[in-house]
Amino acid sequence: MLPSRPARVPARSSRASVHRLPLLGALLTGVLLLGVPAAAKAPVKKKPAASSRKKAAQPQAGSASAHKSYDDALALLKAKRYDEASTQAQRCIDSAPDFADCHMALGAALAGMSRWDDAAKEYQTFLRLAPDHRLAPKVRANLAQYEEGRSQ
Repeated sequence: MLPSRPARVPARSSRASVHRLPLLGALLTGVLLLGVPAAAKAPVKKKPAASSRKKAAQPQAGSASAHKSYDDALALLKAKRYDEASTQAQRCIDSAPDFADCHMALGAALAGMSRWDDAAKEYQTFLRLAPDHRLAPKVRANLAQYEEGRSQ
């Protein structure tokens, strides 16, 4: 009987981080596509904000153009038309810069176009504007994974 050899452990290479980048885009696009439309259809009861915390920014009730651009961006993301989705998401941001979901949509579109660094910036803006958003924990986890992949 031959002595057993220890299992080989593959060496980490810089290519490992390259393979994680599409994962970031896929995860965050999936979070956006599966999570946000349901939230748009069913109103969520909000907890009263603490007086010292900045309230999560949403567009004004009269900002129909921001909502339309956001809805159009979501439809284009579902169709995987990322370039057009980024244009609509940018229009949404231009109409309502503090509407966090617009930044989430733009981040997903940029990730779909493999513009990872730009996507990460938009996701960070989303988290800054809406730290208590129901998708924030998933976005934080995915950004941490992205940063870990970049540092390797």
